[in-house]
Amino acid sequence: MHLELPREKERVWLLSIIYRVNLLLAKVLPPQGLLKLLLDLEWIFCRLATEQSGQLYSRESHPSKIESYPFILEEIHPEETVLDLGSFLGHMSWAISLKAKEVVGVEIVSERFEAATRLFKRDNLSFVNEDIIDYLAHTDRVFDVIIISHVLEHLCNPLEFLRSISKSFKRVYIEVPDFDATPLNLMRLDAGSKLIYTDADHVFEFDRRELRKLIGMAGLDIEKESFSFGVIRVWCKFIH
Repeated sequence: MHLELPREKERVWLLSIIYRVNLLLAKVLPPQGLLKLLLDLEWIFCRLATEQSGQLYSRESHPSKIESYPFILEEIHPEETVLDLGSFLGHMSWAISLKAKEVVGVEIVSERFEAATRLFKRDNLSFVNEDIIDYLAHTDRVFDVIIISHVLEHLCNPLEFLRSISKSFKRVYIEVPDFDATPLNLMRLDAGSKLIYTDADHVFEFDRRELRKLIGMAGLDIEKESFSFGVIRVWCKFIH
């Protein structure tokens, strides 16, 4: 399937106006300065569009999640127990509970934990309001799978964390924003732009090579991976 477009494109007046403004700026700014300005503006408008999209789509129906749900669910087996780290409002935990034997969602933010417990109820689904390290320290359970979706980039030491959970899980699903999704990110680095992050509270922005290296150093072996919709998705297992 491919997207077919007419050879003659419809005129977009906003584009025409901005293009003329750009020509004027090119006369007063050096090429590198103009590029940096345009890269910063692209980041800003992309961020605004992303935030606005959150007003129109639910968390589970957002276009950025089109591939995540199937990519996760097709690898979950009926006999498996699953821990969903950073379960947020519980949508993914609920979806997994429809396939897995049991699901535990761990969410450190109390308001999100309370919302999840109100929204989703199943006999094989429960939520815990606790830090993951504290939870694993006092539980004697060994899970088959841990879901680490948009969590690693928030941690100060993701390698230490992955190594610390090696005895508690057999398989790991990792999902992070894909720094390589656009070559403009590399240009931002070269231009010295400070707007090179996906979210302000991210400690790391992973490119594909960096994430593969991290996974290997943590003692994990990649089984399946996907790069689409600006996201890296990886299924891997611990090499014990």
